[in-house]
Amino acid sequence: MNSIAPVDGAGHRTLMGRWATGVSLVTTLHDGEPYGCTLNALSSLSLDPPTLIVCLGEQTRTLAAVRQTGRFAVNVLAAGQADVSRTFADRSLSTAARFAAVPHAIRFGVPVIDGCVATVVCDVLEERPLCDHVVVVGRALHGTVADEHEPLVFFGGGYHRAVR
Repeated sequence: MNSIAPVDGAGHRTLMGRWATGVSLVTTLHDGEPYGCTLNALSSLSLDPPTLIVCLGEQTRTLAAVRQTGRFAVNVLAAGQADVSRTFADRSLSTAARFAAVPHAIRFGVPVIDGCVATVVCDVLEERPLCDHVVVVGRALHGTVADEHEPLVFFGGGYHRAVR
């Protein structure tokens, strides 16, 4: 039987790594420059009005740009887009280098990544700082779904394909 132990940051990462999640990118555009980061802290909040929440690191360039623009896109990555996720998770890359490596187009004022399972463009309704992140509530405005793609899943520290 497994033992129960106090949880520190590393232990929390291990525990939460047992929760399979989808992988997405949050993207925005500020002063003509695209910003984006890999994200799995995403959830639907309400159907009326259609809203979702994303949790962005307090110190990220993407959060700073979202705060300036008031708009962002959530791009739900497809199974073949693990490299896209890695590119946007790489903090050593500039935002320009991230977007130069990934096909995208500006739609409804934000970068939308090509080949995703789904994309939703949101306006910021509210934000709440919690711990070292900020919970951003977004009102869904425009969305697309690509049924031909399987989603990218993150579990146990690695990328996987979802099984239908």
